[in-house]
Amino acid sequence: MRRIPRYKLCFVCGRDNAAGLDVEFFRDGPKVVCDWIPHEKHLGYRDRVHGGIVATILDEAMSWAPAAELGRMCYSIELSVKYRQPIPSGAAVRVEAEVVELRSRAARTRGRIVDSEGRVRAEATGLYFPLPGGKTEEILPCLYLEGDDRPVTLEDL
Repeated sequence: MRRIPRYKLCFVCGRDNAAGLDVEFFRDGPKVVCDWIPHEKHLGYRDRVHGGIVATILDEAMSWAPAAELGRMCYSIELSVKYRQPIPSGAAVRVEAEVVELRSRAARTRGRIVDSEGRVRAEATGLYFPLPGGKTEEILPCLYLEGDDRPVTLEDL
Protein backbone atom coordinates (compact mmCIF):
# COMPACT_ATOMS: atom_id res chain seq x y z
CA MET A 1 0.00 0.00 0.00
CA ARG A 2 1.09 3.53 -0.76
CA ARG A 3 0.29 6.67 1.24
CA ILE A 4 -1.87 9.35 -0.35
CA PRO A 5 -0.90 13.01 0.18
CA ARG A 6 -2.55 15.06 2.91
CA TYR A 7 -3.31 18.74 3.46
CA LYS A 8 -2.69 19.78 7.07
CA LEU A 9 -5.99 21.68 7.50
CA CYS A 10 -8.28 19.36 5.52
CA PHE A 11 -11.36 18.40 7.55
CA VAL A 12 -10.95 14.74 6.60
CA CYS A 13 -7.20 14.11 6.39
CA GLY A 14 -5.71 17.17 8.08
CA ARG A 15 -3.53 16.44 11.07
CA ASP A 16 -3.68 20.11 12.17
CA ASN A 17 -7.48 20.46 12.00
CA ALA A 18 -8.65 19.98 15.59
CA ALA A 19 -12.27 19.58 14.47
CA GLY A 20 -11.37 17.13 11.69
CA LEU A 21 -11.21 13.37 11.29
CA ASP A 22 -7.39 13.04 10.92
CA VAL A 23 -7.70 10.08 8.54
CA GLU A 24 -4.82 8.77 6.46
CA PHE A 25 -5.69 7.23 3.09
CA PHE A 26 -3.66 4.67 1.17
CA ARG A 27 -3.68 3.46 -2.40
CA ASP A 28 -4.05 -0.33 -2.50
CA GLY A 29 -3.82 -1.22 -6.19
CA PRO A 30 -6.76 0.52 -7.89
CA LYS A 31 -8.53 1.18 -4.57
CA VAL A 32 -8.22 3.97 -2.05
CA VAL A 33 -8.59 2.68 1.52
CA CYS A 34 -8.37 3.79 5.12
CA ASP A 35 -9.06 2.28 8.49
CA TRP A 36 -10.98 4.56 10.81
CA ILE A 37 -12.34 4.46 14.33
CA PRO A 38 -15.03 7.13 14.75
CA HIS A 39 -15.16 8.94 18.09
CA GLU A 40 -18.06 10.23 20.15
CA LYS A 41 -17.52 13.71 18.67
CA HIS A 42 -18.62 12.23 15.30
CA LEU A 43 -22.04 11.10 16.55
CA GLY A 44 -25.31 12.50 15.27
CA TYR A 45 -27.06 11.16 18.35
CA ARG A 46 -26.47 8.47 20.94
CA ASP A 47 -24.58 5.65 19.28
CA ARG A 48 -24.67 6.61 15.58
CA VAL A 49 -22.05 8.42 13.54
CA HIS A 50 -23.62 11.47 11.90
CA GLY A 51 -24.67 10.81 8.29
CA GLY A 52 -22.84 13.92 7.14
CA ILE A 53 -19.56 12.56 8.54
CA VAL A 54 -20.20 9.24 6.77
CA ALA A 55 -20.84 11.06 3.48
CA THR A 56 -17.77 13.25 3.96
CA ILE A 57 -15.30 10.40 4.46
CA LEU A 58 -16.77 8.50 1.49
CA ASP A 59 -16.56 11.64 -0.66
CA GLU A 60 -12.90 12.17 0.24
CA ALA A 61 -11.96 8.57 -0.55
CA MET A 62 -13.86 8.61 -3.83
CA SER A 63 -12.28 11.92 -4.90
CA TRP A 64 -8.80 10.38 -4.53
CA ALA A 65 -9.69 7.21 -6.47
CA PRO A 66 -9.37 8.71 -10.00
CA ALA A 67 -6.49 11.09 -9.18
CA ALA A 68 -3.68 8.64 -9.98
CA GLU A 69 -5.13 7.61 -13.33
CA LEU A 70 -5.91 11.18 -14.38
CA GLY A 71 -2.75 12.73 -12.92
CA ARG A 72 -4.96 15.45 -11.45
CA MET A 73 -6.86 16.00 -8.26
CA CYS A 74 -10.66 15.94 -8.53
CA TYR A 75 -13.63 17.64 -6.96
CA SER A 76 -17.18 16.43 -6.41
CA ILE A 77 -19.97 17.00 -8.90
CA GLU A 78 -22.42 14.47 -7.51
CA LEU A 79 -22.60 12.26 -4.41
CA SER A 80 -25.22 9.68 -3.45
CA VAL A 81 -25.02 7.75 -0.18
CA LYS A 82 -27.04 4.76 0.98
CA TYR A 83 -26.94 4.23 4.73
CA ARG A 84 -27.30 0.47 5.30
CA GLN A 85 -26.62 0.15 9.05
CA PRO A 86 -25.65 2.65 11.76
CA ILE A 87 -21.95 3.09 12.40
CA PRO A 88 -21.22 3.19 16.14
CA SER A 89 -18.41 5.20 17.70
CA GLY A 90 -15.40 3.26 18.90
CA ALA A 91 -15.78 0.48 16.31
CA ALA A 92 -13.13 0.10 13.60
CA VAL A 93 -14.35 0.37 10.01
CA ARG A 94 -12.66 0.29 6.63
CA VAL A 95 -13.42 2.88 3.96
CA GLU A 96 -12.85 1.73 0.37
CA ALA A 97 -13.27 3.57 -2.94
CA GLU A 98 -12.58 2.79 -6.59
CA VAL A 99 -13.16 4.11 -10.08
CA VAL A 100 -16.08 2.56 -11.94
CA GLU A 101 -15.81 4.57 -15.16
CA LEU A 102 -13.09 6.96 -16.25
CA ARG A 103 -13.54 9.59 -18.93
CA SER A 104 -11.40 12.58 -19.77
CA ARG A 105 -13.96 15.02 -18.32
CA ALA A 106 -15.23 13.07 -15.31
CA ALA A 107 -14.83 9.90 -13.27
CA ARG A 108 -17.63 7.80 -11.81
CA THR A 109 -16.66 6.16 -8.52
CA ARG A 110 -18.09 3.97 -5.81
CA GLY A 111 -17.22 3.62 -2.17
CA ARG A 112 -18.27 1.78 0.92
CA ILE A 113 -17.71 1.54 4.63
CA VAL A 114 -17.36 -1.98 5.98
CA ASP A 115 -17.20 -3.05 9.63
CA SER A 116 -14.75 -5.55 11.09
CA GLU A 117 -17.18 -8.39 10.40
CA GLY A 118 -17.47 -7.52 6.70
CA ARG A 119 -20.92 -5.91 6.91
CA VAL A 120 -21.48 -2.96 4.60
CA ARG A 121 -22.56 -0.05 6.80
CA ALA A 122 -22.77 2.57 4.03
CA GLU A 123 -22.13 2.73 0.30
CA ALA A 124 -21.91 5.58 -2.14
CA THR A 125 -21.48 6.54 -5.75
CA GLY A 126 -20.08 9.78 -7.04
CA LEU A 127 -19.07 11.77 -10.07
CA TYR A 128 -15.79 13.67 -9.91
CA PHE A 129 -14.38 16.33 -12.20
CA PRO A 130 -10.59 16.67 -12.60
CA LEU A 131 -9.13 20.06 -11.81
CA PRO A 132 -8.25 22.10 -14.91
CA GLY A 133 -4.75 21.70 -16.31
CA GLY A 134 -2.06 23.21 -14.08
CA LYS A 135 -4.31 23.59 -11.00
CA THR A 136 -3.16 20.33 -9.39
CA GLU A 137 0.46 21.45 -9.73
CA GLU A 138 -0.46 24.67 -7.89
CA ILE A 139 -1.86 22.63 -4.99
CA LEU A 140 0.99 20.09 -4.69
CA PRO A 141 3.26 22.39 -2.60
CA CYS A 142 0.49 22.57 0.05
CA LEU A 143 0.37 18.77 0.44
CA TYR A 144 2.61 16.40 2.35
CA LEU A 145 3.19 12.67 2.70
CA GLU A 146 3.11 11.38 6.26
CA GLY A 147 6.65 10.48 7.38
CA ASP A 148 8.32 11.83 4.22
CA ASP A 149 10.04 15.22 3.94
CA ARG A 150 10.24 15.39 0.15
CA PRO A 151 7.87 17.51 -1.97
CA VAL A 152 4.69 15.82 -3.22
CA THR A 153 4.65 15.13 -6.99
CA LEU A 154 1.98 14.04 -9.46
CA GLU A 155 3.27 10.49 -9.12
CA ASP A 156 2.15 10.55 -5.46
CA LEU A 157 -1.52 11.04 -6.34
